[in-house]
Amino acid sequence: MLKKLLHLKAFGVKYTNQNMIKMQKPRALNQNCMLCSLYKTRSHIVQDIKDNQDVMIIQFMPTLKEDLANTIQTNEILSLFGISRAYFTYILKCHGLASTNNIKICKSHVIDEILSLKPKLIIVLGKETFEALGFKNFKILRGVVLNFYQAKLISSYNLSYVKSNPNLKDLFSKDIDTIKYYIKGI
Repeated sequence: MLKKLLHLKAFGVKYTNQNMIKMQKPRALNQNCMLCSLYKTRSHIVQDIKDNQDVMIIQFMPTLKEDLANTIQTNEILSLFGISRAYFTYILKCHGLASTNNIKICKSHVIDEILSLKPKLIIVLGKETFEALGFKNFKILRGVVLNFYQAKLISSYNLSYVKSNPNLKDLFSKDIDTIKYYIKGI
């Protein structure tokens, strides 16, 4: 129980004598968080500061470049989906070697972000990201519209994975078309 309370405290949750009050918007992560081993290898905890976005894009972890610069590289993905803005987040907030324990610790913050922002569409990029959210059968469910925390969720391949596997471009293109269709309905 103490570990869970310390975990919540590291993410900025404040305690009162009453029941915990639900967050209205995602809080900034504690830049001194040491709840998992990734704190040893990171330069920054990479997070988006925008809120009230209808579209949320979830990736697995920031790249080394994003970690060093403490910024999220969004332009290529936004232009791919034909949108000018979205809320970007990661399952793991720090760059490094992932473990199951790291994922369990950081996943709760992603769920908090979803619950507080209430996006209409969640785009999940990559098999690892999809599975970290608790789903199975990525190959079957990729490109399929699912309901997740009162939002529509569509998963596809990670952009860097498609670039290194050109044979996936057609499948990825179909996923993009599906995502664009749902974005137009927002």
